[in-house]
Amino acid sequence: MSATAVGERTSGLSEAEAAARLLRDGPNEVAVERPPNMVTRFARQLAAPLTAVLLVAGVLSTTVLGQVVEGVGILVIVVLNGVLAAVGEARADRAITALRELSAPTAVVDRGGRIRRLPTAELVVGDLVLLRAGDAVPADLRLVRTASMAVDEAILTGESVPSAKEPGDSAFAGTVVVRGGGRGVVVAVGGQSAVGRLAASLGRPPRTPLQRELAEVAKKLGLAAALVGLALVAVLWWRDPGAWQLALLAGVAIAVAAVPEGLPAVVTGALALGAHRMARRGAIARRLESVETLGSTSVLCTDKTGTLTTGKLAVVAAEPAVGALPEQLWLAAVRANEAERTPTGWTGDPVDIALREAARKELAREPVVEQLLEAEPFDASTRRMATLRRTSSGTVLSVKGAPEAVLPLCDQDQARLLSAQVDRMTSAGLRVLVLAEGNSSAGCEPDWERFLAECFPLRPLGVLGLADPLRESAVGTIAELRRAGIRVVLVTGDHPETAAVIAGRAGIDRDRVVTGAELAEHGDRAAALLEANVVARVDPETKLALVEAHRATGAVVAMTGDGVNDAPALRAADVGVALAGTGGTDVARQAAALVVTDDDLRTVVDAVREGRRIHRNIRTVVSYLITANVKLVATVLAMMALVPWVGVPLLPVQILWLNFMTEGPPALALGVDRAPGDLLADPPRRAGQRLLSARRSLLLVMGGLKVAAAMVTVGLVAVWWGYSAEQIRTELLVTSAITQLLLVFAVRAHRWPFERGWTRNRALLLTVAATALLQVLVLTVPVLRDALGLVPLGWDGVALAVCGALVALLLYSAANRVFAAWGWTR
Repeated sequence: MSATAVGERTSGLSEAEAAARLLRDGPNEVAVERPPNMVTRFARQLAAPLTAVLLVAGVLSTTVLGQVVEGVGILVIVVLNGVLAAVGEARADRAITALRELSAPTAVVDRGGRIRRLPTAELVVGDLVLLRAGDAVPADLRLVRTASMAVDEAILTGESVPSAKEPGDSAFAGTVVVRGGGRGVVVAVGGQSAVGRLAASLGRPPRTPLQRELAEVAKKLGLAAALVGLALVAVLWWRDPGAWQLALLAGVAIAVAAVPEGLPAVVTGALALGAHRMARRGAIARRLESVETLGSTSVLCTDKTGTLTTGKLAVVAAEPAVGALPEQLWLAAVRANEAERTPTGWTGDPVDIALREAARKELAREPVVEQLLEAEPFDASTRRMATLRRTSSGTVLSVKGAPEAVLPLCDQDQARLLSAQVDRMTSAGLRVLVLAEGNSSAGCEPDWERFLAECFPLRPLGVLGLADPLRESAVGTIAELRRAGIRVVLVTGDHPETAAVIAGRAGIDRDRVVTGAELAEHGDRAAALLEANVVARVDPETKLALVEAHRATGAVVAMTGDGVNDAPALRAADVGVALAGTGGTDVARQAAALVVTDDDLRTVVDAVREGRRIHRNIRTVVSYLITANVKLVATVLAMMALVPWVGVPLLPVQILWLNFMTEGPPALALGVDRAPGDLLADPPRRAGQRLLSARRSLLLVMGGLKVAAAMVTVGLVAVWWGYSAEQIRTELLVTSAITQLLLVFAVRAHRWPFERGWTRNRALLLTVAATALLQVLVLTVPVLRDALGLVPLGWDGVALAVCGALVALLLYSAANRVFAAWGWTR
């Protein structure tokens, strides 16, 4: 079947419905989406609005104006920024590709009668795969032989009860054999499997808030640069039509001055470093923006098993029946059990494993299991399992199952005595099992109905309560998330009472619980989802609806999950967090933006903290770069208006030098700053809050104008001193460079530049020192000085530049203090 046919087959459906239909309909030829190559990544960077302005400026300088140095310099900056961003993206994708080693790497295959173990990637359609308990299914199979086989399909269906398999049934890639074994013929591999088709059906993820904000900033700055540049060209051309080259040169200079060339590189660097830090803590960012976005999260939808809990069932309560001994209860738990011992531990159904481990601990020995005559595997319809074993005292029928399935088979007087224990354990959120036994005649045929009839009524031996214990860190983690202003919603397929108990223990409000069935009958489904703190008995469609409901209110939503059924919700969330520590699926990892390798919610908290640090740094960098660029634009315009005979007061190549070498390195250091204070103490950003709001844009423009006023004053003093045009340009460049190196401390502190803690960022101190040394070399080395069109300055000129920079710093800092007193913050 072609990809077009699949699109027709799933058109008009929700993502969850499309996924379900693809899983139902059988193999096809859809391939999983491959990551873009480096050329595609680089081309995507060149299509950005800021880059487009620089490209036009570079082409005009090189071809029309004949300013080859300026033009080549602009184009080199564009290429460097594009390469840096593309390499950062590629590194993140390579990191996530390494996680695929978490999947089962090999499979046992019968090829031509020869049994061999092969890498899963080498399987082909028609291979005969051998499966046993504990194996991960390596591809989509059609089973040809089974032996008491049951498969855990929770990653596909969300059901915790293993599915019994018979010859002719299907077994899907990524599921796990928990009981018995069998053989199956490969019918689909890789992208053609049900898992692969679901991954292909997910489509492109939504843009993150940071992507949207940076796009907005780029559009604003690009539009401003283009409008101001065109306006200046028009005015100069109107004043002197013959000076069209000067007009175009001035327009290019303004465009270059208005565009913060270092912004893409700084943002990419900050995100890449954040992603590297998170990778060391067990969280790999599949998309760089995801770490920052997680810092903006206001709603976290988390699953229970393996995230809040340990992911391992354990017996936490045992109540023997009246007249029964504890040893009888535990022996029955071992008899009605199909877990198998391997060199590395127990394999099989998680419930059976938990019973085995508990029995050994309670009896202080490994119980001896008698000869098995027949077994009835657990079935979802009967909700019980039974075994018939030959003992020294005769044939014993041992039954284990849900209270409503086993108690009706028991003596009713004794059953009523157990009801209180059953109710108490159920209200505590435990998974309750009743065990009972009966004796049958030694010569019985293996007919379960006859066995039950002969043994009826059974003698109840007691009740066991199982639980998936909370992680030790769960309570503290939820408390930290709540302190960070993040609402936590528990999403699980468990019984609502069990989910409510776990939520209460973890610190999540358990008063508002809703189930998937209740939502189906609710008049306003979205409103019910928004009110719920616990959503139980969920299916993939409900998870997706939950994410969409919260996003519709403007919330930034993070969603955790590990199974195929989680994939649509992971992709729809602002940040999908795939849990890949134990049993996480490749589809979930492909759908998610962040992959947690240890399944611990503490890692998500670390990512929230890192994300907030990155956003604070990016916000500071934007303030720094825009203030600097407003200063340059205002200085060029003012000097051309006040002293027209100077021509263009700063040439494009000089502005490029200031932007790329004077502003760029300090901005990079700001981008990796370790901000002081408790990052979790502040609430998440408000819905609609942007990097460049109207008020903040006004503040940045006003700050830039104050700095420009000091620079223009320096330029006018240089004119009064009789400086030439080249000397005036040199004076303005030196003043601008010194101003930038001082201004970076004021922007970081938001008020006075050298308040307590200004030496905390050693990288910034070293960067400022290195940049200052580079400026000295540019002024003193003839080759470098000539390349930028500069001339030597005397000590009086250097002193004038330093004084101008200090005045600019004083004006900027004083204005910040005033704005802060008015309640205006940056």
